[in-house]
Amino acid sequence: MTTAVQQFIRKHLAQSCRILVGLSGGADSVALLLALKEAGAHCIAAHCNFHLRGEESDRDMKHCMELCDRIGVKLLIKHFDVTARRAATAESLEMACRALRYDWWNELIASGTCDYIAVGHHREDNVETFFINLLRGSGINGLKGMLPVNGNIIRPLLKTSRADIEKYVSKKGFSWVDDHTNFENEYKRNKLRNIILPEIERLFPGATDAMVKSLDILRDNYTLYRTYINEKARKYILANGSIDVSGIVNSEAQYSSLLYEMLSPKGFTPSQIENLIKCCDGTCVNAQSGQLFVTPSCPFVLERGILSEYSEKHNIKKEERFRDLISPALKVSTLTTNEFNSLKQKRLL
Repeated sequence: MTTAVQQFIRKHLAQSCRILVGLSGGADSVALLLALKEAGAHCIAAHCNFHLRGEESDRDMKHCMELCDRIGVKLLIKHFDVTARRAATAESLEMACRALRYDWWNELIASGTCDYIAVGHHREDNVETFFINLLRGSGINGLKGMLPVNGNIIRPLLKTSRADIEKYVSKKGFSWVDDHTNFENEYKRNKLRNIILPEIERLFPGATDAMVKSLDILRDNYTLYRTYINEKARKYILANGSIDVSGIVNSEAQYSSLLYEMLSPKGFTPSQIENLIKCCDGTCVNAQSGQLFVTPSCPFVLERGILSEYSEKHNIKKEERFRDLISPALKVSTLTTNEFNSLKQKRLL
């Protein structure tokens, strides 16, 4: 495994880069930290304590502290209030933890603490991701699985099996901790991991190896796909960065897919992209010049088929600036107690 990690570093990273290892205390992250250190990488570790499993959460943190002290690696620890995050965002438990974790890691990169974040995803994780995205109705972007390098996130163990990871850690004389929730089948990923994929492997021996090969092919296909998309997109991106949506709708056979690939990174949802298309193909009865589309990043304006970021030069009423004109407006009213009781008696509430 150490040799494979050394080859990964030579292929993808500068030898002098600083790597932060996301260390949970599980076999995957422990193996990753040990292999990177043995490969000569300059690395530190980061542990997130979400305080969701009581004493078990503190046990995991203590295990990480003892491991890093034993091998001489600096460990950063961050405590999180997941309940407060969910109350503010209405996210699922998994999404809240993921957002908190990656927000912290991105802060560490921005502060110059490290150049890359290494996570311990292995080949079975990637197969699970393929199935989860398949069940969601994903395209090639989701079906390709996770990438070995995705921006500042690296996955040196992505082609390594879970069994080989555990053998490596044991052979090195180290141990790991298990999260008991990984063995509960409440979540979709756990059902795949504990029930469905083992049954597929039992019925079709070698299925996991075959699926890993398919993922490699899909990643290569995705590279070609992205090259094609980028070439197509350049034809419709104007000098000021605006996008000729009407040109795409009227000229491209797969205009919906092209617009999705161009606009989803900007925060556009599939329904917003559908509304954009309707504005440009004449099927939206309420379409008018100056339609506003609000995304998490910024508002966009569609004028005469051209989509651009909103600015003060656009002649849109102030009260309409930050809502989708395609979507029905939500009106919020404050009622007095008497008004509320009156409406309730009339069965209007």
